[in-house]
Amino acid sequence: MIEALLVLLGTIVVVGAVGWLIWRRRGASATRPRLVAKPVESLPEGAPRPGEIWWAEVPFEEGSGSKHRPCLVLGLYRDGFHVLKITSQQKRRVGYIRIPTREWDPKADQDSYLDVTARLVIVGSYFDRKAGDIDTRTWNVVERVHRL
Repeated sequence: MIEALLVLLGTIVVVGAVGWLIWRRRGASATRPRLVAKPVESLPEGAPRPGEIWWAEVPFEEGSGSKHRPCLVLGLYRDGFHVLKITSQQKRRVGYIRIPTREWDPKADQDSYLDVTARLVIVGSYFDRKAGDIDTRTWNVVERVHRL
């Protein structure tokens, strides 16, 4: 009972902190692409689906270039697929959620971290292959933070 309350309290704190960071970043960044509010209704056959983890060429947030990395698909919008990047670097700070990597990458020797603050846009041709699906607990947090 106490563990469940602590998990609930922790989730509330993380969602609140992430929401605040997103709100703050959106106001401060004029260089980010403007995100459309409504996702595309129908997805092409074989296209990445919301809640799936895919390997893709993910652009850097600032500057030019990209990195081949896993990412969480949020959906397809008119300007491209919206994703959140996943990193193996330990990010013990607000805006990053530890995710169980071994569920979708059996070769992983440690968990990864999902950056829930920076929604990135990539085109479909940048996707390489599906890695797996995000766990339900993490997806529920992402849905609340990004109002999916």
